[in-house]
Amino acid sequence: MGSVIWTMITDDYNPEKLSEFSDGTYIVGKDIEPGTYKSDGSGSYWARLSGFSGGATWKKIK
Repeated sequence: MGSVIWTMITDDYNPEKLSEFSDGTYIVGKDIEPGTYKSDGSGSYWARLSGFSGGATWKKIK
């Protein structure tokens, strides 16, 4: 499954919210503020996940 570090999200999870970010998985309202974002790169996309399997449960949105 790869070599990544997983963090359990509990009620006291309260990181400093980012206004700029790069590759990764973020929780809207926790890691990033809700809003409209744009990319300055080509080939970029975002996806709304229903799980973290990377399989058929996630939806890529162009």
